[in-house]
Amino acid sequence: MTFNLRCDCGEDGKNNWEYRTDLVKEAIYGENPDLIGFQEVTRNMFEDVRGMIDRDYVILGAGRNTDYTGEGANIAFRKDKFDLLSMDTFWLSDTPSVPGSRYKELDQSGCPRIAVITGLAVRGSGRVLYFCNTHLDHIGNKARVHGAKLILEKLSKLCNAKDTILITGDMNALPDSEVIPEFCNKELGIIEITANITEGTFHQWGEKTDKKIKIDYIFTNAERGEKPSELVTKYQKDGVYCSDHFPVCGYIKL
Repeated sequence: MTFNLRCDCGEDGKNNWEYRTDLVKEAIYGENPDLIGFQEVTRNMFEDVRGMIDRDYVILGAGRNTDYTGEGANIAFRKDKFDLLSMDTFWLSDTPSVPGSRYKELDQSGCPRIAVITGLAVRGSGRVLYFCNTHLDHIGNKARVHGAKLILEKLSKLCNAKDTILITGDMNALPDSEVIPEFCNKELGIIEITANITEGTFHQWGEKTDKKIKIDYIFTNAERGEKPSELVTKYQKDGVYCSDHFPVCGYIKL
């Protein structure tokens, strides 16, 4: 599952974070994903989500600012299916190991952008899964492209030919943009498994459901599961949504 939770900014009225937490929990346990890539997770939200899912999931990741506060691109995985081997948090910049860094010479917004890669042992299989989650810049196309290239460069150095790669994220880019093909890497065998989803994933609390703003994606080199990827729209009640993005679920075989 890739799931932009919408940050807790206090500007969303009846859709403020405190009114959506039950719907977020319903979405997670209703779909029951083995792996989740979250975006826009502030520290208080991290603690709330951890409280919701700690019985069954490990959730990892820090904020994107210099002091590790602010929005995170957090990863969660089921405790009964994976063991953590490694974790790398890096910034989408020319200095990826420097917290809060940005592509200063490009068209990036004032927001730092972050990615997390976890190495996970798939229990009982002898296989390793490298799971990357990110949130690309909302302003700069060049910054998005460079961020995607950096992520693929990192993964290519980590992975052996037999390893599974999974990438989730809010890419802030439409399907026909320059960015999406960067993730569909032939050398690593990566394809988009959410290509069948043509509806919009960003809906701005139901206001843009007819605009087809698809910006949330899942990419992998794994064999596809039997079910097609799904846009999950049902977690809403009385005009309150679990987020201003619909969660997206993809299915792979490990």
